[in-house]
Amino acid sequence: MLKRPTPYDDEDEILRQQEEFFKQKAQNKIKPAAVVVNSNIGENACSNKDEKNNSEEEQNQINIQEQIANTFEAIPTDMKLKEVVELNRTSLFKSRMKFDSGGFPKAVRRDPSIQPTKGSIFSQHIKRIKRDVIEDVTTKMDVEEMPLVVKENLKDDCIVTKAENRTQKETTAQTSSVLTTADKRTIHEENINKLKAMSSEEILAEKERLVSSMDPALIQFLRSRKARKGEGNENRNPTIQEQNEAAETIAMEELDAPKKILSKPESEGWLNFNKFEASKLAWMKDIKVQDLKKTTGFEARFDFDGYLLPYCVSQIDESNRHLYHHGDEPERPGYTLQELMLLSRSNVIQQKIIALNTLGNILSLDQTGIYDRVIDIPIEQIDETCIDNMLNFGVGFVQPILAVDNIMEDDNTVNDQQLAETNLVKCLARTDILIRIRYIINNIKPPLETILYCLDILTRLARDSDFIMNRILQCDGLFSSLMKYFVPSSSTIKSDKSNPHYFVPLPQMIKFLRVVSSRSRGMAENILRKYEVMDIVVFYLYDEMFSQNARGMRLQVEVMHYWRLLIHYGLGDDAVRTHQTLLLKLLDYHFKNTDNSLSTTLIRQSHLSALLLLISKAVEKEHHLFPTLIPECFIKWINQFGSMDSFKCGHSQITSSVLLCAAAYNCNYSAVLDVGSLERMISSEIFCTATKDISNGSLLLNNYETHKTTANLKSLEAAAWHTMDHIVPVLQLNSCMPFLYALTTSIMTYNSPQLKLQFLNHPNIQTYISKLKNAEHYYNVGNWFTRCETFLVMNLLKIAKSVGDSVNPTFYYDIAVKGLSVFSAEQKRDMIFLLDNVVFCPRFYPVEVALQNTRISDKNDELTNAWSNLDEIKTVYANVLGLTKNNIKFETTLSLDMSIGNVIPMDWIYTPLVLLYANQQKRTKEETVDEQADFRIVLNCLRWILIYETYFHTLAQSISVTEKYVRLSCLFLGSDNLFLLDDIQTLLVRIYGFINKAEAQLNFEQEISGLTNFKDFYVQLLEQYQAVSYGNKVFANVLLFPLMKRHDVKYRKTLWSEYMGVVETFTVTKEDVWINWKNLIYPIDTEQSLCRCYLKALQSGAVPKRTILYDVAEVNVKKFQENATKQREKKIILNKTDKNVTEMEI
Repeated sequence: MLKRPTPYDDEDEILRQQEEFFKQKAQNKIKPAAVVVNSNIGENACSNKDEKNNSEEEQNQINIQEQIANTFEAIPTDMKLKEVVELNRTSLFKSRMKFDSGGFPKAVRRDPSIQPTKGSIFSQHIKRIKRDVIEDVTTKMDVEEMPLVVKENLKDDCIVTKAENRTQKETTAQTSSVLTTADKRTIHEENINKLKAMSSEEILAEKERLVSSMDPALIQFLRSRKARKGEGNENRNPTIQEQNEAAETIAMEELDAPKKILSKPESEGWLNFNKFEASKLAWMKDIKVQDLKKTTGFEARFDFDGYLLPYCVSQIDESNRHLYHHGDEPERPGYTLQELMLLSRSNVIQQKIIALNTLGNILSLDQTGIYDRVIDIPIEQIDETCIDNMLNFGVGFVQPILAVDNIMEDDNTVNDQQLAETNLVKCLARTDILIRIRYIINNIKPPLETILYCLDILTRLARDSDFIMNRILQCDGLFSSLMKYFVPSSSTIKSDKSNPHYFVPLPQMIKFLRVVSSRSRGMAENILRKYEVMDIVVFYLYDEMFSQNARGMRLQVEVMHYWRLLIHYGLGDDAVRTHQTLLLKLLDYHFKNTDNSLSTTLIRQSHLSALLLLISKAVEKEHHLFPTLIPECFIKWINQFGSMDSFKCGHSQITSSVLLCAAAYNCNYSAVLDVGSLERMISSEIFCTATKDISNGSLLLNNYETHKTTANLKSLEAAAWHTMDHIVPVLQLNSCMPFLYALTTSIMTYNSPQLKLQFLNHPNIQTYISKLKNAEHYYNVGNWFTRCETFLVMNLLKIAKSVGDSVNPTFYYDIAVKGLSVFSAEQKRDMIFLLDNVVFCPRFYPVEVALQNTRISDKNDELTNAWSNLDEIKTVYANVLGLTKNNIKFETTLSLDMSIGNVIPMDWIYTPLVLLYANQQKRTKEETVDEQADFRIVLNCLRWILIYETYFHTLAQSISVTEKYVRLSCLFLGSDNLFLLDDIQTLLVRIYGFINKAEAQLNFEQEISGLTNFKDFYVQLLEQYQAVSYGNKVFANVLLFPLMKRHDVKYRKTLWSEYMGVVETFTVTKEDVWINWKNLIYPIDTEQSLCRCYLKALQSGAVPKRTILYDVAEVNVKKFQENATKQREKKIILNKTDKNVTEMEI
């Protein structure tokens, strides 16, 4: 018996075994392990063997040769094969089934010849179909049985396929590629007969008519359908024989990889490598990289670290060799997103891990904004970090709601893909993600990393709509399990070796509690009572074990933020009184051990900041805490800030929280920080250093492009890749915005004009205010993190108001007017303060300058009446802008819906007119109109616009002339009769005079806010004039602006071809026209269709004489006729010249 090789045998032993094997084989001592015999022994087998005819033998020989040609290598001809025994196929018969060529049954039309008799038409038709099918089966098919075999003659198949394709191409003209019904042949023959009866000119004319009347997309679809039908079904994949033949042409010199392998010294001892076959090594040939055009893109491929790879690399080495694979583009390294998603579903766990890790790395890089404008992945995690950091500065107390919609149910009529395209979070909830997380937490009990990921997902879900929030609270066992394992009481905290992270408090869980509780006071109260959270979290502050490391200190920071929220709701007051000694102990510890310096760690600064903010909230709720220790602490930390040699945003947390806490004491009790300390701070060198680059941290002044996600998943847009630190400027390393907000909040609580003037007159602050005043536009208005700067701007305006005439009030007026559009819904009360004390306060108006620059003729009763009604104007705007209603009650909620956005638009002075038009569009015929209220709103709006355009010309220029024209024109569409009143008419004439002065800047083709197409808006104006104007000259003059010749001809063609009713009632003469009448006539129109409309209107007498429209039509028609006459005369002369030349040649 032969010995089988083992892994421990060396090469000599294997050669010896081989030699012994050949020796015994030559002696015929080796017997096979199994023998194949013919089971069909008998007469039938013998007879079948003898009855084979010669044609079958020849066919089999052909098949065998082709099979040999299609194998990877030739089969040796000297092989000793036993006779092949035929398989008994008597049991492998299967009926021939008839399938439709399209895969689905064809639609059957009802036979119109069937008449209703005893049965219904439908039943008769079904019986006829069944009868026809039976007859067809019995006469044509006879249910022939045949064995289920596999075709092996590939060459014959190709011949048949090509013949079918050739036949199909020949019969294309005889069949229709458009008709698909059963009677398509009859209809197609009728069309062919009609075409035969027509001439080629008639066919082309009919074709042009059909093409012009049909949708271009439909025409393209029909052409592509015909092209697809004309394509052959030839198999484009080369056969193995073709591949082998191609490989035979490759020389060994073309293969670099085998050369490198065979160049190794040990290769000389390898077995059977004395002869090389290039055809077998052809698969190792380098793949040629296709040239990439600069104008074309390519599919993104990534390495395992998530970085985007170039289209190709110059050299393959060990660093990128593992990135090549047999995919769609084997010449390119890396994996596409589709390939990674496919690999993540692999059954091989290693492949799945690689794919998921790579996808995670890609998402991690994308959240920083590195792939902005490259790929679009709707994931944001950096937002949470930034919003937590803002909380330590006292700014991020209010939490954002990131809901795409506020629908309180899941629309089951929408499938998963459609829902994912519109609302990704709701689609995630549909996958039972909450139940899955509950199962992971309760049953799998994963490691800490997975637990934190689950809590991050729940936190993001908690920031979504009320529908998702209710799903979280209603998920049975989810919330209780989280509280049990990750907010354990003092008696249940334990260490389990099998699950070391269970029954251990996690700061992420306390944060999740805070986010959920911020939605409403009711939710916070229910959670507090059901799980007795207050006693549990306060224990974490008592236990010194949690203050010994960074993780424990972060837990205590989250606990203090959560406690602060409960105090705001009035739910933590008892705990403050009970645990005053705890707060005193923590404050005393920081007073003795924490310095306000750059050497203090950020987590320690966050811990102290959270404690001071907690104390300040308790002081606001009338808890007078530590009146002796607090002043000493504040003086120490403020003095230490003044001695710093450099400024960093993150290290100003202590200073900011000290200033906010001092402001709380100043408002509710006596001052704990003297004015001198703040004056010394403002005059210190560190303050100059901190505010030197104040504009660099401004979101309003810098057009930084933040990383935006898709519409189906909202984010806070904290990432900005093309900025320093790759985040929004307000939280960058050198930003002083949070610190200045806290400082101005504290300054406002002091009755010291000297302190306020010192701050406002500081050179760096003056530079920032000047930039705010002169900015044409404010950027990033809707960004969540811009709120910090808007709070600062509001504080600056309040400080300027409090110091009276000590500062130039007009310097801040521009900021107040433009700043109204940047404040969010939570600042409505502050916006009313601005309207009362700045915007509509005459003390801030540059009246003296206006009187010097205004001519005596401009002083009239309209302007005087507007001045005398400022209080009424203010009331109207406060109501129309919604500042007096729908105010958010932060006593019961600490969440703000991001979809609300900014309250006031940039062109807020025209908002009453726009709302009048919008309400008119929505109003039904049954609704009644309060015309007196509308008149009061419109009148005061026009009065304010008149004041604004007269005295605040610079501010007025921030709104384009075209948008002013559109907003004012809304008055004519918002009411059928208000524009006819004398007071309104007089104001409109005055206001349109300002537009007339700047009419050269009108551009109706530009993008207009709120309009998708100005032509549609102009058509509405024409229809309204035609219906209710009664030939009003003010309305008519408004219509003339787009008719000036420098504007697009489509507006003139619309008037003269479609709205002759406007022309017939138009009564404006040259003397009545506001604009230069020559701009309406010249240059002469050359559009023939428009000139024909002019001529038709004149001939029909539709244009009233002595009107400007009559002059326009008359001059243009006359000029058009003169040009036509000249063209005819010129043509006649040319014809005569040609005739004379011909006669002379003859």
